[in-house]
Amino acid sequence: MSIICSGRNFFPKGAWLYSTKKQSDLAKEIGYEGLNFLPTWRFVWEMLILGKLHASSDMILSAHRDWRFDRVMEAKTRNKPPWFYQIRNKEDWLFPPSSLCLKALKKFQKQYKKPVSVMWLEDTKNFSPVVLELWDKIQGINQRQLITWLKKDRKNRGVALDTLKFPGWLKSNGLENKENQVLDELMPYIKWVDYRATRKFREPSLAVTIEKMEASERLFRLLLKKGYRGDVVVEFGWPDLEQPPFGILDEDLPAFKDRHENIIKKIKDY
Repeated sequence: MSIICSGRNFFPKGAWLYSTKKQSDLAKEIGYEGLNFLPTWRFVWEMLILGKLHASSDMILSAHRDWRFDRVMEAKTRNKPPWFYQIRNKEDWLFPPSSLCLKALKKFQKQYKKPVSVMWLEDTKNFSPVVLELWDKIQGINQRQLITWLKKDRKNRGVALDTLKFPGWLKSNGLENKENQVLDELMPYIKWVDYRATRKFREPSLAVTIEKMEASERLFRLLLKKGYRGDVVVEFGWPDLEQPPFGILDEDLPAFKDRHENIIKKIKDY
C-alpha cells in the first residue's frame, strides 16, 4: 500500500507560493511516497511556462482536475454561461481559469504519462489514463453504465473512492443498501482511495479527528477488510479543516508534519 499526499494539504498558501518541488520535498520528508497534484497557479505556471514540474520525478504520481471545472459543469447543468459560477467560492481562487488548467494537465499527462482524476464523465475524454471519482449520479453515469465504461478499457480507466463522497454516490443511485455488493464489483477498478478529513475537524489530535470521521473511517476499514491494498491519497487540508496549518501567507510546519506523520502511521497500523 502506497500512501500519497494530496496537493490540497498545502492549501491555501501552497497554491500560490509553493513550487511543486517544495511540496514534493515536504511530502517526502514526512514519509509520503508520492504526490497527487492539483493544477494550482504554481503547477500551471511550471507546466506552461517552464515545460515541466520542479518536483522530484519519483514523487510525481498523479494529478486531479481543477475545482473550477465543477463550476463550469454546474453552469451547464443549469443552462447558464460557463463563466457564470466561476470564483464563486473562496477555494476557486486557488486555480487559474479552467481552460488553462486543462491545457496544463494535458501537457502534464503527455510528459509524465500519469493518471488524472476527474469528477465528470464528460471530462474523461480529455485524459488517458483517467480516473473517475464517484460522488453523485449527476456526474453522468450510473452503476451499470460505470461498469460497462470501465470494462471497455481496463488499462486506462479506473475509479477513485473518496471516503466521504462515496456514500453520497451510493445514495443518489439508490444503492445505499447494496454497499458491499457494489464495492465487490468495483474493487478491481479502484485506482486509489481518497482518505478525507471533514469540516467538523477542529482539534489537532488525530484521535479526535478519527472520532469525528465515523462514516469515512468505517468505509476505509471496510475496503481494507475486503482486501484493498492499493494507493491511499490523504486529503487532510483546507478548506475542510477549521484550523489548517497553512493560511494565506502564514504556516505552521511543525503542526503540519506532526499531523501527517500521525496519519501515515495510523494507516500503516491497520
